[in-house]
Amino acid sequence: MADTEEDAERDLEAIHTLEHVGLIDYAVICPKPPTIGAVVVVDPFSTGVNMAATVLKYGYKLIMLFSELDSPVSKLVAKGNNMNPTLMIQHDNRNPNQEEAIQATLSELEKSGDPILAIIPGAETGVELAERLASRFGTRSNGEDFIHTRRNKFHMQEALGAVGVPSAFQAFCKNEIEALVFVEDLKKKLQGAPFRCVVKPNRSTGTDSVILCQSEEEVIQAFHAVHGQINGLSQINDGALCQEYLDGTEFVVDGVSRDGVFKIVAVWECDKRSVNDANFVFFGMKLRDSADADVRVLIEYSKKVVAALGIFQGPSHLEIKLTSNIVNGEVHYAPCLVECATRCHGGEGTWIPVVNECIGYNQVEATLNCFLRPDRFDTLPFEPTLLSHGLEAFLVSHHTGNVVEIPGLDIVRDLPSFR
Repeated sequence: MADTEEDAERDLEAIHTLEHVGLIDYAVICPKPPTIGAVVVVDPFSTGVNMAATVLKYGYKLIMLFSELDSPVSKLVAKGNNMNPTLMIQHDNRNPNQEEAIQATLSELEKSGDPILAIIPGAETGVELAERLASRFGTRSNGEDFIHTRRNKFHMQEALGAVGVPSAFQAFCKNEIEALVFVEDLKKKLQGAPFRCVVKPNRSTGTDSVILCQSEEEVIQAFHAVHGQINGLSQINDGALCQEYLDGTEFVVDGVSRDGVFKIVAVWECDKRSVNDANFVFFGMKLRDSADADVRVLIEYSKKVVAALGIFQGPSHLEIKLTSNIVNGEVHYAPCLVECATRCHGGEGTWIPVVNECIGYNQVEATLNCFLRPDRFDTLPFEPTLLSHGLEAFLVSHHTGNVVEIPGLDIVRDLPSFR
């Protein structure tokens, strides 16, 4: 402080002069080195392997937490990875008292000695446990109150319908009689249009046991093919979910939210066909630009879905069907959710190099930035713009047997677009 502005400015400049000539130096003396925070990846399988590797690349400590003993998807850990986690924890999912088991796992996390910065699911099997642990530990989460709307395929559709967001006509059936009632109700809704519906597990992943039916008899057969069977997550299906068949092109919308700010990081158009006595086989998928008219419709619909399902923090993976009709020369689009997952896009992360080159960033990095680096999350655009065009191809065998060689791969590798 000084009597005049000139005196105050003079002394301020004198201080800065001392800085410039090195007469003022700064040093921080820590009795102990600063502690590096840890990130917990629950079930680091499939794309979760990439999540775990990126945690280490960012310089944080890694805690691998396994939600199930002998997990059915543990084989999706990349072979030859050289990850070196700080700690590995096994949750006891076989304890009949899961509250007790969760408390035991929380105690293991607390005993790690490192500040826990985030608890994130790596694969579908880890979604529910990650949410419960994060909510109770106090890291960023969506809370436990509406977990069922984000994990249960029937409940997620009901949640959309409750707030007026377009959803699938459906019924969760526990026996043949309920399945037959659904058939009759759907026929009334279709008003004479060809009958088609889908029967599938209520809690599974991928296209596990998703069966297309075109008659009452096929619905009953599909019900028994699902109900009581072990699904792709090694859980026994208690009942079967029956839904109207959603016509149109299927898309995947990958996003990340932080404090309710929803950013879409990739939009994929899926190529699914009927082959090998199955109706929903992936042949490939391609990236789409957010400026395209149909993608604009998907983006606006996706915003409503994540809000209705209470996804305010972390990743979301939406599968949406989009139909289009021309009325009076104008295109009218009708999007409807197939299902949603609150984790990153799966597929073992093989899509990551594609989006890195075509968009410039990926959902795994965006998710970690959401939890760890809000400054980086804030700089992400709300929608993806394509820098180049990218597709992912899936090779489908039309024969049963052991693969001994694939000579056509040499031709594929010679394509200029191949990565």
